Amino acid sequence: MSLDGGSIVSEDGKEGVKQAVAAATRTVGEDGRDWVVTIKNGSYNALTEGMSADSAIAAGIMAACRGAGGRSAVPLTGTIMPNGQIESVGAILIKIEAAAHAQFTTISVPRGQPDTADWDLSQRATRWNINIIEVATLEEAYQLMSTSGR
Repeated sequence: MSLDGGSIVSEDGKEGVKQAVAAATRTVGEDGRDWVVTIKNGSYNALTEGMSADSAIAAGIMAACRGAGGRSAVPLTGTIMPNGQIESVGAILIKIEAAAHAQFTTISVPRGQPDTADWDLSQRATRWNINIIEVATLEEAYQLMSTSGR
């Protein structure tokens, strides 16, 4: 699959988008078989791989379906499962630091992932001046990322 500007999406990336659509349709109570979903890959890399953005894709699809706007100031990372659960991703520290360097003040991550014996995330978040909000489900992520209260 080749997208805008010659970027290539990995097989994991394609599968993740399928899971994002499945989770969004299930969460909003739609069948989705007549939906046409177009994802524009805004990556600056030649290869977009993995499933880290799929919870954000699913929340965006939900916002479009419900007619709500999105808050572009709250990035979200997490692998989405078809049932709407948000699961852990790799390189979480790099993603949080990148969000802070991009001058975001808040990032949403999978619930429980920041808690590890390998690092003190609260200390790093303070140093990077970023608020970390944990979410476990697509509905929680949607509520955080949308401008709608529904």
